Amino acid sequence: EKPTYEQLAKRVEECEKVVEELKTSGKRINRLNLVMRTIRDVNQLLAKEKDRTRLLQGICDNLVENRGYYNAWVAMLDGSGKLLTSAESGLGKEFVPLVERFKRGEMTRCAREALAHPGVVLVQDPLSECADCPLSKNYAGRAAITVRMEHGAKIYGILSVSIPIEVATDQEEHRLLEEVSGDIAFGLHTIGLEEEHYKADDALRESEKRFR
Repeated sequence: EKPTYEQLAKRVEECEKVVEELKTSGKRINRLNLVMRTIRDVNQLLAKEKDRTRLLQGICDNLVENRGYYNAWVAMLDGSGKLLTSAESGLGKEFVPLVERFKRGEMTRCAREALAHPGVVLVQDPLSECADCPLSKNYAGRAAITVRMEHGAKIYGILSVSIPIEVATDQEEHRLLEEVSGDIAFGLHTIGLEEEHYKADDALRESEKRFR
């Protein structure tokens, strides 16, 4: 029997849905592959870079250059919340007012929330939700994800990225960003241990010199 017009129309509709699902799935897979490549590059940088400032700058550059994010910035803080150093990519001079705020001890909303608890802080519409943030005007049509950099019981600061709004709620994306932030914290922890080791060696050599 020949299919009716309604049956053909329904079949076409079903095929169109399958095509759209495949397109969406393909975009998501490509996106996750991109972020995984970013993580690989970040880990390679962590393995070879021993200077904090160069490390953080290289990580921000990697996050943006791999086209995973529109921009990325990092703020490294001491135990009292004082800014130690920062880095950015994709913002340029627009980042300066935010750095000045951090120097005065004035945290942005996303920074306060990220420092207060683990996990990602998602702001889907920073332009309207974070009007007091000097970066919000750069986030029209974009979302922001911020996560603290933590290793063990120590918080080293925060990592924030500007992300396409259509993938901002993707849980896999969130887990990957948490992994990156954890890797950064571990790298900073390792650098700190090496610095303490060098200081101890210098102190020992100085002590031996005085003894002789």
